[in-house]
Amino acid sequence: MGDKEDTVMNIVETAFTPIDLRSSSVVFGAAEYVFFEVFTSWMIRYVFGFEKRPLTKLLAIHAISIPLIGGASGFMDNNHTLGYEAPWGDIVYDGGKGVPAVFVAQYLVNTSLVGFHAPSVAFKEVLITIAAKVLSRVLIAGVFSTLPGAFRDMLDTLEAAFYKQHAQSRFGESPAASSV
Repeated sequence: MGDKEDTVMNIVETAFTPIDLRSSSVVFGAAEYVFFEVFTSWMIRYVFGFEKRPLTKLLAIHAISIPLIGGASGFMDNNHTLGYEAPWGDIVYDGGKGVPAVFVAQYLVNTSLVGFHAPSVAFKEVLITIAAKVLSRVLIAGVFSTLPGAFRDMLDTLEAAFYKQHAQSRFGESPAASSV
């Protein structure tokens, strides 16, 4: 029973420890990141004629996913050390690592709107979420070199927060298994 309690507490700790809201660079980096994600999701829905979600709901989902990204991807390798300047294959792979956090955030937002429920899984929504998450990372990487230095620094600071979350996550390999 103690292991389950430790795991639940670890989710809470990894979600909020590295995100220091007193640091303006983390806050503005998160705002940039959320802007790119919401823009990409909204554009995919608009271009392909899918059901449009309210902008406020998209903002809430992607903002809530920020403190969960590093911890929820703990079972995967950490993001590439070059961040947004990594090779394109790694950029796509790193974009996909944030998908579990967005799914958890979607459940949290929907729970706050309608109460506890069994989530319904629509295949189209899953594909939109995956595509939007991956393409938003690709979009950021595509414009990263053209962004002013302060904007790049803020995104790098947020990326460092994701590294800290990932390092603290218990979803990855256990220390006993890695020493074998």
